[in-house]
Parts: sequence; C-alpha cells; structure tokens
Amino acid sequence: MGIYTCTFAVRSLDELANTEQEVFLDEVRLTTRLAALNSKFGSSILVCDTTYSNLRDILDYSHRFIGRVKIMEKRETLAVFEVFDADSDDIISMKKQSLAEYDRGIFHYSSKNFDEAVVSFQKIYDSFPYDTLVENYLERSQYFKQNESPPDWGFLEILDK
Repeated sequence: MGIYTCTFAVRSLDELANTEQEVFLDEVRLTTRLAALNSKFGSSILVCDTTYSNLRDILDYSHRFIGRVKIMEKRETLAVFEVFDADSDDIISMKKQSLAEYDRGIFHYSSKNFDEAVVSFQKIYDSFPYDTLVENYLERSQYFKQNESPPDWGFLEILDK
C-alpha cells in the first residue's frame, strides 16, 4: 500500500475545475507509484513525507526512512518511509534489531561514503538476506564505490508521470 496525503475534499471529477482535476490525477498517480515501490522493495506500507509528518505519535509505529524519490518532469522530491507494523513478527523484530545499523548505512550512503555504507548494509544482509531494501542499497553502494555517481545518485527512485 502506498499512502500519500493530499488536501482535496472528496468530490466527483465533474465538480473539479480542469486544473484541479489534473492536480488530483497527479496525486492519484503518485499514490499508485508509491504502491508499486512496495513490490520492488518487498515492503507493505510506504508513506511519503507529508503523510509521515501528519502521523500522531510517530514512535508508536515501526518505521524507517527509505529514501528520496524524484517525480519525473518536476523539481520536487519526496521523502519516503516504510511503516513495517504490517510485517510478520519475525520480520518486524529483524528490522528493529538492525535499525541503528540501517540508519548508519543510510547516513554513509547519503554522504557518498560508499565504503562505510557497504559495511553497514553488508552486516544487515549477512544476518537478514530477505530485506530487499537493504539488498538494493548494498548493491547501489557497491556500484557507486566502483563507479562515479551521477548527479541524481541520491534518489532511490525516479517516478515517471
């Protein structure tokens, strides 16, 4: 499930002006793209920064920062978070146990310190190889360790319209 919070009240598309319809449809497309990222990363629930910031008592949710996604043909980026309370108890436990190391890996990755990012993500992967997101970051870190990173290297994903 991808969750994106927008500001529209529920109305029929016929009631919306043309510009409002396009904005509304963009919101629907974005939510669909977030849902598609779940398949890619093996997650259950992804939320973007606007939804994340509206959650009350965020510490009541098991969550981790996934990364930033760029919306194709727009300048804006969105921060995306995984809420993993819907996972099995074993997976929740493993993700919670590895969260500090995961956060270190994300910090090193975003700082372009790919050697240390590989170390962090490899530690997690060695004990929990079923974490698709960690595997993705490990592969990306290994790649950028050997190759120059492009200008948009920091985006986890570029979402087309």
